[in-house]
Amino acid sequence: MFRIDGAVLLFTAVAAIVAGILFGIAPAWQLSRLDRFDALKEGGRSGSAGLRRQRLRAGLVIGEVALALVLLVGAGLFLRSLASLQDVNPGFQPNGIITASVALPAAQFTDAAKRVIFYRTVLERLASLPGVTTVAAGVPVPFSGRGGSASFGIEGRPSPPGDPGPHGDIGYVSPSYFATLKIPFRSGRAFTEQDQQNAEPIVIIDETLAREYWPNENAIGKHIRRGSRAPWSTIVGIVGHAKQSDLAGDVVKGKYYFPLFQQPIPFATFVVRSQSDPARLGTAIRDTVLAADPTLAVSNVKTLSDLVGNSLAPKRFVVTLLGIFAGLALLMAVLGLYGVISYSVTQRTQEIGIRMALGAQRREVLNLVIVQGMQLAGIGLAIGLIASMSFSRVLKNQLFQVSAFDPLTFTVTAGGADRRSVARQFIFRRCVQREWIQWKRFVTNSDTRCS
Repeated sequence: MFRIDGAVLLFTAVAAIVAGILFGIAPAWQLSRLDRFDALKEGGRSGSAGLRRQRLRAGLVIGEVALALVLLVGAGLFLRSLASLQDVNPGFQPNGIITASVALPAAQFTDAAKRVIFYRTVLERLASLPGVTTVAAGVPVPFSGRGGSASFGIEGRPSPPGDPGPHGDIGYVSPSYFATLKIPFRSGRAFTEQDQQNAEPIVIIDETLAREYWPNENAIGKHIRRGSRAPWSTIVGIVGHAKQSDLAGDVVKGKYYFPLFQQPIPFATFVVRSQSDPARLGTAIRDTVLAADPTLAVSNVKTLSDLVGNSLAPKRFVVTLLGIFAGLALLMAVLGLYGVISYSVTQRTQEIGIRMALGAQRREVLNLVIVQGMQLAGIGLAIGLIASMSFSRVLKNQLFQVSAFDPLTFTVTAGGADRRSVARQFIFRRCVQREWIQWKRFVTNSDTRCS
């Protein structure tokens, strides 16, 4: 969630005031140093502005074109990175799932048996809702913003003093959790309804944890425990790794799951998969929980697709922001280039008229003007490409499966700018055509004076 920051607002206001003062004083200061006699001689000879002012205008246009290209390259790199992220397999199937969280008060659910009864009751009623295919309960649900990690011990592998030992994310899930999220099994079995408090302690790990701590052996049948006083839990299954919070990373740390009915913690998230739009089940889930216990509140009723999509919101914001700034910079470059060429054409009316009187064709006059604009745009593109290469290095750590010097992005953005030069050519042609009547009048008047 974004809010207005006082420091940022103050900086923006000061920057705007300083920019206004600077660009207002600069022309006045330049005019105060102008030699009026030389300026009148220069203007009388050519009808054009001073050479220094022409270079300043051209430099500003080149800078605008270069800045526009830098921003376009940045937006293009982030856009490709975002597209790559959207194609990443999170390790589960979020489509068609809605989630809802509950917390069980300790004063009301005094023992584990009451919590198990509540979870079973709600799951059975949710499973009977129309359109529901599978239901489960677990914590934490991927991309919910919740979760935790903890060290654990491996039987037969004592940790040295001061070493926290093996580490991984931890979860508590009901028997149908993996089937509901469609997390694939690699080996072993899933939890069952018989895995209760009085049964043998068991645990399921994911393939990342198995590769890290049992790289050359089968982890099924091994024993781990969380805490030195806890009983050893037997590994009965290995599942695929499910990303928990970040599509770009989150693949280093493995996860281990305990049965929710064997270790019923006082909070959980219900996961409901539906054949239709899952968002429509929000009210039904609330009613089901309230029917089981009217004193409980249901929170975070969201579809799993939205949770995954929200994790990309910051990157989408950056792409949108860069795109807006790139568009504005490109518009300013086009307007600046048009202004420089338009002013140059106006100042060179007499020169162009003389060229026409001496036999210059319309196409030659147009090319004369267009080449000037293309030179400015070409220099701006060259500088922009060099600056973009430096700028892309800064973005290297923010990109996903996209090189900071991605040839496709640089080609498309530079090519897009080149295609926009066609539009500029059209503008230049209209600019020249606007002065065409003046040129013809000048030529006519010149012929009359000569005769």
